[in-house]
Amino acid sequence: MKHVFFILPICLLAISSNHVIAADFANGFYFGGNGGLADNSSVCEEIGSPVSPRNCEDQGFGWQIFAGWQFFKWIGIEGGWTNLGQTSHLEVTGTTLQSETEGLQVNVVATVPGLEKIGLYFKAGAFLWDLEVSQTDNLGNRQEISDKDVDYVLGAGLRYPLTESVGIGLEFQRFSDIGNSKTGSFDANLITAGLLFRF
Repeated sequence: MKHVFFILPICLLAISSNHVIAADFANGFYFGGNGGLADNSSVCEEIGSPVSPRNCEDQGFGWQIFAGWQFFKWIGIEGGWTNLGQTSHLEVTGTTLQSETEGLQVNVVATVPGLEKIGLYFKAGAFLWDLEVSQTDNLGNRQEISDKDVDYVLGAGLRYPLTESVGIGLEFQRFSDIGNSKTGSFDANLITAGLLFRF
């Protein structure tokens, strides 16, 4: 969470201090990166046995790198690599479970027309995820299980151009049905802020 609180004021300051030089983005290729809060809110209930809430760490730092192509001012495609952070929790038996999810996103991005500077957009697509779960008992014995699959992802965000080639953005994404019967299945949210570059 502290990463988000550090990044957001920078973005807001940039918006307020650069409104004079702000420029609209043109169509074409863009790339960038975001970082912020990864909230795997149901992972502790879905992976492993019942646990004490105070021993569950289901929030962490998540990030993504992405690239896309804006065909028109209102539609484009985007792909990138996303890491939903690590989770860790201690079961009542003394067993520690840790998990990490990352994978490839492919999305269609629709931008709301008519806004002068700020770009409000919505995205929907597929998340090709890879989930790794490790289990260590109180004797030090360790087991690992993993799973890969494809599920949907939805998102929305704001982008603001600082110059013709550099912008900042805020984004929320919802990832659904990560995992299976062996690893446990859960949903995750990713709230990020970052930079965007265009040619």
